[in-house]
Amino acid sequence: LTITATVNASGDHTNVAQVTASDQNDPDSTPNNNDPNEDDQDSATAAPAGSDLHVHGSIVTGTQGGGKKKKGTATVTIFDNLENPVSGATVTGTFGGSFNESASGTTDGSGQVTLVTSGRANNPSVTFCVDSVSHGSLSYDKTDNEDPNADCGGGGTPTDVHVQSVVTGQQGIGGGQKVGTATVTIFDDTGSPAGAGYTVTGDFTGDFNESGVSAVTDGSGVASFVTSGSKKGKVNVSFCVSNVTGGALPYDSGDNAPGTTCTPVAKQGAASETPKTYALSPNYPNPFNPMTEIGFQLPEAAHVRLVVYDVLGREVARLVDEAKPAGAYRVAFEAHRLPSGTYLYRITAGDFTQTRRMVLLK
Repeated sequence: LTITATVNASGDHTNVAQVTASDQNDPDSTPNNNDPNEDDQDSATAAPAGSDLHVHGSIVTGTQGGGKKKKGTATVTIFDNLENPVSGATVTGTFGGSFNESASGTTDGSGQVTLVTSGRANNPSVTFCVDSVSHGSLSYDKTDNEDPNADCGGGGTPTDVHVQSVVTGQQGIGGGQKVGTATVTIFDDTGSPAGAGYTVTGDFTGDFNESGVSAVTDGSGVASFVTSGSKKGKVNVSFCVSNVTGGALPYDSGDNAPGTTCTPVAKQGAASETPKTYALSPNYPNPFNPMTEIGFQLPEAAHVRLVVYDVLGREVARLVDEAKPAGAYRVAFEAHRLPSGTYLYRITAGDFTQTRRMVLLK
């Protein structure tokens, strides 16, 4: 008689430990060991339960949805150190490429979970890396990952923190009124959540204009914000982080995810050194939603005209149309009232003219 049971420390049916019992002297395979005519000498062996988790195989990325505007997907498989698939493990990670957002999900009986972005992009490129894996008392050992690029962090001792992601939304409060929301996730430089006690300060923009709002991170490194004001109808919400203070580690804004950092907008003012040439810089971020910044420099005083056009050549915004002294400048462009698509921005300063392209993705 051979009985095989599959159990784990949490009592579910994950393939973590296998227990085998065999009746060595039961020729008729009767599952009753009380027969006095049988000399039952039963033995039992148990494989040790898995002690940690890792990403098995490679992360498989793809897209979902018809047409050009699609969501990104990532399928992750989690095994224990005995090479058994683990169900019920919570996988948290970060989408990159055309996306910039975090996602989490729970593995099924085959140890797999498929994560999907909330946003869409035109003909997107999709990357994904794992920030953390948790399941009861089992720890995540990134050094056992079979895909060397599966983990977002580099391990080791953390030295600073940064903004991992900013997710905005809206919430109805009755009477057709809506408030804006923002969720900011703070990670350390090893790719782990920074934890509780960090004060995050930032600005709401878009249809709201609330600067210097603050919130404190919870144990998952998440700070949640809600606008004090409300609006009716469709609202556009943007949020950027101006500072992170408190906590055990210093803040390094240079590691922030693209588009999450508030950048002071200079309408006028020269750099410490006068530029030697005219130049129009690529906007950042690009693609963007709904705000981006355009930089330009002047080696001498000139009348500057900076205009945004759609692909049909129609003017949609005039950002600058005035005389400026020599210097370097940054100008903000907010496009919350414009549809997604490709736009051109052109600078004319004296005899200098240059045009660049940017993409608005909503």
